Amino acid sequence: MQTFKLRTTGRAVAAAALTVCLSTPAFAFLGFSSGLTDLQKKALQALKKPSDEPTLELVEQIAHQPELMNFRYLQYVIGPPSNEGNQIGAIKHYYWDDPNQQGLVKYELEQRESSPGQIFDSKFKALMPNLDKVDLPSLETKYGIGGSKKYFDQQANPNLQYSFAPDTKVTFKQPQDLFHVSEATVAYSGDSLPPLSAVSLSQAQQIRRTKALDSHKNEEWKKAIPALRNHVLENPDDAEARIALAEAYKNNSQLNEAIDQYRAALAHTQDPQVAQQCIQGLQGLHVLPQSGETFQQHDMEFTHKGQRLRINSENSSSPQDASQIYNNSQLNVQRQDPTSLLPNYDSTVGF
Repeated sequence: MQTFKLRTTGRAVAAAALTVCLSTPAFAFLGFSSGLTDLQKKALQALKKPSDEPTLELVEQIAHQPELMNFRYLQYVIGPPSNEGNQIGAIKHYYWDDPNQQGLVKYELEQRESSPGQIFDSKFKALMPNLDKVDLPSLETKYGIGGSKKYFDQQANPNLQYSFAPDTKVTFKQPQDLFHVSEATVAYSGDSLPPLSAVSLSQAQQIRRTKALDSHKNEEWKKAIPALRNHVLENPDDAEARIALAEAYKNNSQLNEAIDQYRAALAHTQDPQVAQQCIQGLQGLHVLPQSGETFQQHDMEFTHKGQRLRINSENSSSPQDASQIYNNSQLNVQRQDPTSLLPNYDSTVGF
C-alpha cells in the first residue's frame, strides 16, 4: 500500500486525503466501488472552496454600470448586509461577511450623500481569495493596455486600474505573495450616482429568486430560508416560492412556519396542481386528514385548573378524498385570507 505525503493545509488536506483514500486499490479490494457515491461527492464539494469568478463578474458589471452600487440591488444579488441596521447620517458603510470564511468580510459598500438619496461618492470593494486563474497580465489581455494605469500601493502591492464609465474607476490588486488577483474596488465620484433602472431591479429580484430555489434544491435549508422569506415578503403571490419556503422550514424543524407558508401558498393560488401540493404538505404535517382517513371531533372541558380532562361528546366523520375536500370548499379558504385551516390564524404573521 502506497503512502502519500502532501504539503497543504486546511480543507485541502481533508479533500486530498479523501480523494487519495477513495482512489487506492486497497479501497476497491475491500469491496467498495472506485466511483464516488453521492454522499462522497457532497463531502468533497463541501471541502472545496467555491470559485470567485462570479464575484469578478459582479465587479465588472458595477464598473461598467456604477448605478448598480445601489443598496437595494446589492441586497438582491448578494443578500442582506451583516450590519444593515446601523446606518445613520450622510455616510453609510455596509459590509457582508464571507459565507465560506467565518469572521472575514467579503464585500464592503461605503457611500456619502449630499442629500437623502443623492450619492456623490460611492466605493464598492470585493475580496476574491479564490480567484486562482486570474492575474494582472490576464486582465491586461482581456481589457487591453490602453487606458490602464499601473501603480504600487503603500504596501508595495501591484495594482491595475481602468475606467469603463464616467466618474468611475475600477482597481484590481494582486499581493506580492500571491499569483492571482485577490481584491477589486469600484469607486464613483461625481455629481450624483445615476438612478437604478426598473429593469435592473427586476433582474436582481430574479437572480435572488433563482439562487434561493437553487439552495432549496441543494437542500441548503439555512441558506434558502432567509432568501425565500425576503422574496415572498415582496412577492406574496409567488406560490412556488412559498411552497419551497414551507419545505425548507419543515426540513429545518420549523413546523409552525412551514404550516403558515403552505396555508399562505394555498390562499394565493388558483392553480389546482399547486393547491394539491399545499394540501399534501399540510397532510404530511398532520394538519389535514389523509385521503380516505377518518377523523374525530371531540368537545372537551378542562376542570380543576386543567388537571382533569372530561370528554363531553364525540363525533366521527366519514372518509373523504383531500382533493374533494378542497373542491367542496370545506377548507373554506379564501384568496389572501386563509382563515380556517388552523384555529386563531393571523394572516399577517409568518409571511
